Amino acid sequence: MIRREQLPELRIFARAEKGLQLCTDSTFAALVVPNGNGSAAGHRWFKYKEAFSSELLSSVLARLRTDQSARAIRMLDPYCGVGTSLLSAQLLDAKIESFGIECNPFSAFVARTKLSWHLMDAVKIRWLAAKLLAQTHTGEIALPQLSSIASGRCITRHMARQIMQFRRALDTLPPSIEREALKLGLASVIEPVSRIRRDGRALRIVEKQRIVFREALANRWSTIADDVEVLQKAHRKPHPAKILIGDGRQPETVGIANGSIDLIVTSPPYPNNIDYNEVYKLELWFLGYAKTAEEFLALRRATFRSHPTCSPVVSQDDNLDEKFCQLLNNGPFAELMGTVIRRVEKIEKADRRGRSKVLLGYVHDTWKSLQAHYRSLRRGGRAIYVVGNSLHGGSENPYLVPTDLIFAKLAQGIGFKVEELIIARGLQRRLAGNHFLRDTVVVLRKN
Repeated sequence: MIRREQLPELRIFARAEKGLQLCTDSTFAALVVPNGNGSAAGHRWFKYKEAFSSELLSSVLARLRTDQSARAIRMLDPYCGVGTSLLSAQLLDAKIESFGIECNPFSAFVARTKLSWHLMDAVKIRWLAAKLLAQTHTGEIALPQLSSIASGRCITRHMARQIMQFRRALDTLPPSIEREALKLGLASVIEPVSRIRRDGRALRIVEKQRIVFREALANRWSTIADDVEVLQKAHRKPHPAKILIGDGRQPETVGIANGSIDLIVTSPPYPNNIDYNEVYKLELWFLGYAKTAEEFLALRRATFRSHPTCSPVVSQDDNLDEKFCQLLNNGPFAELMGTVIRRVEKIEKADRRGRSKVLLGYVHDTWKSLQAHYRSLRRGGRAIYVVGNSLHGGSENPYLVPTDLIFAKLAQGIGFKVEELIIARGLQRRLAGNHFLRDTVVVLRKN
């Protein structure tokens, strides 16, 4: 267990908290994780470990006292993942027009397919599923070039061939939203039939009980058809929702006009070293969104700089905005981040992992994102960020990254009012009783 005295930066964090409106609301503890998503119609079509709860949006609207009888709200999720916030918006009584931005093509496919439930024909899904399951697949089939698949390390070659046989059969069908639903069902069984379990930033090889592939696939397809009927019966006129492929750090590049958004609700990447393209690489490759090692690496490097494999990281002397360098070197933010960066630089002299460059890249991307999101919002609009503070460096050289304070202090410098930091839950794994290791909902308002 790490001791408090090993983290001298905590004194700086305490000073940074002064003047901020902090509150603890344990009702959000179940909302900042995918609680309930595994049983909610539509949301359960693909298990996304990093999602927040499908109930979060309704709780946020209630807390903000949003008038649900007023004009339609235009909501943006710039890091929408598999579209949890947008599907929730579709199903609420509040009039919400929602937009999601996602750079991972597989995640965007999942989100787009889920949001098309109102266009699907459940009878056709069942008919196509029965037709495909009745087929006998013969002949050789090429496996994706990813070594984790081709070698049989992460999934047996037998299972991999079955997945590719069904994907080939799906590709021969005429294009339709029902075909996309069946592809999503196929993607959703890849992890259960594989040898891996998603564990934070890694795929871990684990012992699993044997699963019959066709039975698992039939159950997933049946669940999707059942949910389509349930949703269409309960929601006659879903609110409009659109997925945009692009960079959440630059909403204007995908058509989000400045001053056009009333509400941002998102869980942005934070510096926990998770590369979501790596974590979901089996699905990316099996569905054909990555075909070569070069394509896959380019996708990983184009993401938010929260992990070591992102685009080339920076130093203060290289490729950083002058205003950002001033922010790092002077004023209250310099005190907050300077302490952490100096700790990290000292630690990396021993391990040479380039941690400080990753952290600098992350903070720079956060600053640019907050500026862009500020421009996207109308005056009086709010931005809600679900973030987690993280502990790094091991038991010998620990350091804590206060993501919620980074967001709050950067936002203040941009012009946001920090309305409140809602502490959802403490994270006690390696630092028992510490106030700063926590998940937080950061609530900002554009003045």
